[in-house]
Amino acid sequence: MSELRLKAGIVGAGVFGGYHAQKYVDLPDVEFVAVADTSKPAARKAALRYGARALSDIGAFADLVDIATISTPATSHYSVARQLIDAGVHVLVEKPLALTLEEADDLIERGRTRGVTIQVGHQERFVLAATGLLARDKEPRVITSRRAGPWTGRCTDVGVVMDLMIHDLDLCHQLVAGPVVTAVADGLRLHSEDADELGADLTFEGGCRAHLFASRISDRRERMMRIEYDDGIVEIDFVKRTMVNTTPARLTPLGEGDARQRAIVGDPLGFAVGEFVRAVRGGHEPFVNGQAARRALATALAILAVAECREAVAA
Repeated sequence: MSELRLKAGIVGAGVFGGYHAQKYVDLPDVEFVAVADTSKPAARKAALRYGARALSDIGAFADLVDIATISTPATSHYSVARQLIDAGVHVLVEKPLALTLEEADDLIERGRTRGVTIQVGHQERFVLAATGLLARDKEPRVITSRRAGPWTGRCTDVGVVMDLMIHDLDLCHQLVAGPVVTAVADGLRLHSEDADELGADLTFEGGCRAHLFASRISDRRERMMRIEYDDGIVEIDFVKRTMVNTTPARLTPLGEGDARQRAIVGDPLGFAVGEFVRAVRGGHEPFVNGQAARRALATALAILAVAECREAVAA
């Protein structure tokens, strides 16, 4: 495995699947060979673009690949990942890993017993790590995040918590060691059964409080996080790639640092796909593994369990 070119494919020929396919094509030690989708025309269109084979059967797809990205609707992540893991295919699953903790636990256990690598698409974590922030031995007092954008019509099988907020939940769990002990949330429904816009307040065991807001019906795009410590604040704008740091910690501003740090900030998805390939080749645990994704999923489910949602009025 470490010496041969890995054969890669994608399951799900939508927008995100196309992004992943291009990242595999760009890697010199990977051969992109297959696209699977329940829509045969969509699979053929994507396969033609990348010079790959188009399939609609997961079993046939698994016979062709060593590694694969799963970018299907979230409701099918578990079933597709289970089939590929059982076939010995290493998987990069777009978030969320699954929709229940039982499903997540089953995938993690299957991967462990079969020696299959599972990475999950929380690539914003690579950006936060590139600043050096995750190496701090201090925990924050308060975390505030906003992640918003206009309605795109994608990811309609889940609400905004599983679609967008789950990224910030993963980041919170990297910054705070203890579990969430209380959660309150309220949101608005416009296009989905679950909320399309939601605010959540979390309290962690050590006392840290997190105020999170996510919207996919906003009129502007936001991706920001403010982290308050006893000795100062760190504020990151993931869209503008800017950072303010008033703490004494020597952090690396976004887009600066060594070649690796600049590569992460310049193309988080490309770096994440490359790290997935390196984890498979090296036989080591990926930076964003199944257990970490399960933790974010558990908090997302806790938020959904307490969320009060009302119908939004269309503009």
